[in-house]
Amino acid sequence: MVAVCLISASCYYMMGMEPEPSGIGVSTVLQDDGGSRPQFFFWMRYLDWLLTTPLIIACICMVAELSISEILFAVGLDMLMVASGFVGAQYGPLMWPAFVISMFFFIWLMGYVGVTCFDHAGELVDTMPRRACRVQALYFLTLISWSLYPVLYVLTSSMMITRVMEVVGHAVLDFVSKGIFGVLLLRDETMLVPRPSALALQKRDEQQQIAQRMQQQGQYAPAPMTSGRVPMYVR
Repeated sequence: MVAVCLISASCYYMMGMEPEPSGIGVSTVLQDDGGSRPQFFFWMRYLDWLLTTPLIIACICMVAELSISEILFAVGLDMLMVASGFVGAQYGPLMWPAFVISMFFFIWLMGYVGVTCFDHAGELVDTMPRRACRVQALYFLTLISWSLYPVLYVLTSSMMITRVMEVVGHAVLDFVSKGIFGVLLLRDETMLVPRPSALALQKRDEQQQIAQRMQQQGQYAPAPMTSGRVPMYVR
């Protein structure tokens, strides 16, 4: 997540250095709407998304403990979504067909990640319930925030909002989908702890049973472990 925030900050810095068509990451395109109207095109923004959104998807999948093949498939859908959106924003005649294609990949991506991650999160409920809840929270935060980007795209392409409103809107959405996402992901150290193995869970249960017997016999015993986390010395 540090890389995600650094990439976004760098792209915003380069786009803000010279907010003219000749500036870094900014150009103009002609929208094909029966006339030819020049419009600012922040192509650096799509480079930002191409680099950061796969990392965000990978983070959700890794927290849910998906396999490498499942993660790579989700990342591939994400990159196709961004690439098709770039084509539509860059070439006026293909604006709406490319937008439809990009939305197709977006719906496919969110549906695939949601179903797959929720299935794996169900397996984590017994061993790591807090992680299972965090997977759902990360997914819904991403789903809601990313769903607003197409709305902003339509409003911008239709010239219904000003360029300032467009930039502010994208900045707010980027902050929520990346900054808030990162805080939610890393605020709990259990997100970085792998799921305990079956042997570790068996040893934990044995320790709890020994502790309970010692307490029943009036002997001193440490409090049994109930959080689902396994100490580092358990193998």
